[in-house]
Amino acid sequence: MSIQLGAGITVGGGIGLGQLLSFTVNAGDITYNRQLYGGYSAYSSAGFTCDGNRDTYNGIIYNTTPGLHDSIIAAYSAAEFDPNQAYVWIVSFATGGSIVSRTAVNPNGINNSLAITPINQAYPAWQTGQIGTPTQAGTFTFPAVFTPYIPTTAISTANDWC
Repeated sequence: MSIQLGAGITVGGGIGLGQLLSFTVNAGDITYNRQLYGGYSAYSSAGFTCDGNRDTYNGIIYNTTPGLHDSIIAAYSAAEFDPNQAYVWIVSFATGGSIVSRTAVNPNGINNSLAITPINQAYPAWQTGQIGTPTQAGTFTFPAVFTPYIPTTAISTANDWC
């Protein structure tokens, strides 16, 4: 016998927690596509270096494999995110630590892609969805786990990049 406790939560006959809200980006699942405006001095499928002091309009785009793209869309769906919006995610990299990032799927209409912009948390305007706060300097390598930031924070649309 099972008891439904809420959307995606079932107890009995095993415990179900619904879909996972996170997704993992591995180096083998991405290829570098382009920078959006600038601010990245090194980049490959292994990772990237963000020079910092640009703004969150600037991002780096990676093409994704169909499997990774499906995982990202599933995480968006589980989090009840609109894929036409860019959201803040907590990203835990293999090296470079954990950051908050403005992240979008299919940015600027580029299908099967992911945009990432490290956010400098010293400038709190991003917490209210304002775009244009500075980027976080650092070198970040994959794999990386993306988990939605709580409270949910949308920062502009998925098509609003330089």
